[in-house]
Amino acid sequence: MKILIDCGAYTGDSLPVLIDRHGPFERIICFEANPGLRLLPPPDLRIPVELHQVAVWTAAGEQRLFFGEHAEGSSLLANKTSGNLSPARSALVPTIDFAAWLEQHTGPGDRLTIKMDIEGAEFAVLPRLARHPVRRRIARLWVEWHHNRLHPAWRYRLQRRLLELRYLLAGHPIGNWRRKTMGLAR
Repeated sequence: MKILIDCGAYTGDSLPVLIDRHGPFERIICFEANPGLRLLPPPDLRIPVELHQVAVWTAAGEQRLFFGEHAEGSSLLANKTSGNLSPARSALVPTIDFAAWLEQHTGPGDRLTIKMDIEGAEFAVLPRLARHPVRRRIARLWVEWHHNRLHPAWRYRLQRRLLELRYLLAGHPIGNWRRKTMGLAR
């Protein structure tokens, strides 16, 4: 089965681009941790969209989600330097172990297209996913990197390069997802 998984789905605005460029899909799954956002899937979709209001993370449980000065901006990482995040504007949100979730909710024959825009949490999630056998199900992996918005930036820039190399050597190169170049504005 060909499955699209949108991690950090926001309002679902990236779905038309992903479907147009990589579809059709037989199943669409969206994860969005921010409780203030509502998924608005494209009206012409022929299949239902599964929405999970949880944060993609490395363990199941709860984690503090920090909100920015605008309610739609958020991150699990307190050291994110953009968006004016504040501990005073935060809430506990449910989290999933993304690799374990994929293992439980997809099958060995499934081909996954994953878009990941999880505001810095990719630096925790991707190493765990790389070590997990479920990574073999990934056909395409698109990541919006936030190394330049985390402190210290040099450490995250280095970690990004190492992750890209690790996935490339494993036969799963990471594509660079950029909202602006995909024709999406926020």
